[in-house]
Amino acid sequence: MSATTFTLDGTLAELELLARETRRFCRESGLEEEVEHDVNLVLEELFTNSIRHGGCAGMERAAEIRLEASGDGVRVEYGDRGRAFDPTAPACPDFATAPGGRNGQGTGLRLVRGIMAGLGYARRGEWNRLAMRRPAGGLQTGGGTMIQVTTEVRSGWCVVAVRGRADGHSADDLETALRTAVEQNGRVAADFSALDYISSAGLRALLETARAARERGTEFAVCRLSAPVARVFDISGMRQLLEVREELPG
Repeated sequence: MSATTFTLDGTLAELELLARETRRFCRESGLEEEVEHDVNLVLEELFTNSIRHGGCAGMERAAEIRLEASGDGVRVEYGDRGRAFDPTAPACPDFATAPGGRNGQGTGLRLVRGIMAGLGYARRGEWNRLAMRRPAGGLQTGGGTMIQVTTEVRSGWCVVAVRGRADGHSADDLETALRTAVEQNGRVAADFSALDYISSAGLRALLETARAARERGTEFAVCRLSAPVARVFDISGMRQLLEVREELPG
């Protein structure tokens, strides 16, 4: 059994430290890459919510994370010093989509609940404490780092190929690239075959692009989802909100 504990200050720049510490722990513990992907995704959702909606922005030692490998998977403990917030409540606030506060239910919470088991919450002093477990087992996945975007015209479609990670740091770049393509073309296909990771920030970028496409009368499709991205789409319900294709058009 192995374990690690680390703290994060209240800035999104700490997402790099979060990903690095999660990767180190998982690899030293001999865990599969899908486990690493899922644990990092859940922790990013929680931490991003703490910063954007929980009042932790600019706070030193805003969040504390403990990871422990065991025979049944990874036990995760997440704490933040933000406003009281119980993500296990039936009418729970949304982690990632609520503007201006922890209210409304949506994508971030569905991702956390869909991936993790045994969620438990407690308010201890100034800390929100959340305990959960990522069960063992999973597929092998890729391991991209930052986002890369290339564009080409093929059979009357503007194909935007995306590689790497669409996370809290890079989601704005993804949205800019896709919306630029939508504004300049009548048909746009996003190729996600080389996209290794997407968080709710990346999903929001897609929803905003789809909304802009509808307003302009542009056809927009997301194509060739990689295995980890397809799993996030399934958990979050994105297949019901976007046009998703198995192959590129044309």
